[in-house]
Amino acid sequence: MSAVLLSVRDLSVTYGERRVSFIPEITVEAGECVAIVGESGSGKTSALLALLGLQPGAHVTGSVNMFDVVDVLDDPARISGLLGRKVALVSQSPISALNPTMRIGKFAEAVLRKHGRTKAQAREQVVEALAAVALNESVLRRYPHQISGGQAQRFAIALALSLGVELIVADEPTSALDVTVQADIVTLLESLRRDRGLGMLIVSHDIALVSGFADHVIVMKDGEVVESGTVHEVIGSPTTDYARALIDAVPHLDRSVL
Repeated sequence: MSAVLLSVRDLSVTYGERRVSFIPEITVEAGECVAIVGESGSGKTSALLALLGLQPGAHVTGSVNMFDVVDVLDDPARISGLLGRKVALVSQSPISALNPTMRIGKFAEAVLRKHGRTKAQAREQVVEALAAVALNESVLRRYPHQISGGQAQRFAIALALSLGVELIVADEPTSALDVTVQADIVTLLESLRRDRGLGMLIVSHDIALVSGFADHVIVMKDGEVVESGTVHEVIGSPTTDYARALIDAVPHLDRSVL
């Protein structure tokens, strides 16, 4: 049985008197991908950021256990102690998280040194991780404006790998990319999950993308979960009109392959 990396129960995100997101259950095991899907405003990203302690101003309740740390929501220091060590967030636009005045290599070095690596260790681990995501180390000499969106996404994944994380949490990791690059990133994530046993929790509006990648799918609408199950159950035999509408909106989604 695979190790449970993330266990979430009754996660609720509220602003004032308005609850924007509620998910009864999420479980991510090593080597497993769980996808949260839904249209814009469905509450999926709010939930994702909340369980990482990254929703300032929100009232967040529920139980979130990561690795061997229980109820991380009770103490922000528990979450910050895991970020960059066990779990990494890959954002929708990773290039915006980079320092525009700093070469990418220097940025990577600063991140790894903050997590206890020496300068030599940081360089070695970043170069090794770049190779794993098919990026030449020459990218380290460039500034953020000198790389493409696909390269920025690959670099963000490489940085997570160099930190040695076991769980990648990704918010719309392909939405800002063109179709060809999207396919490359999906293939990369799938190979890393398979070869390294990484756990992944991915938020996406693209149900076609998750149909060929995720093991389990959670469908959200208006802040609530309307359907949840294996990818075969949710994509192959949806039980709600909303999930069926999301699937029918995707051109040429061949359910026979599921």
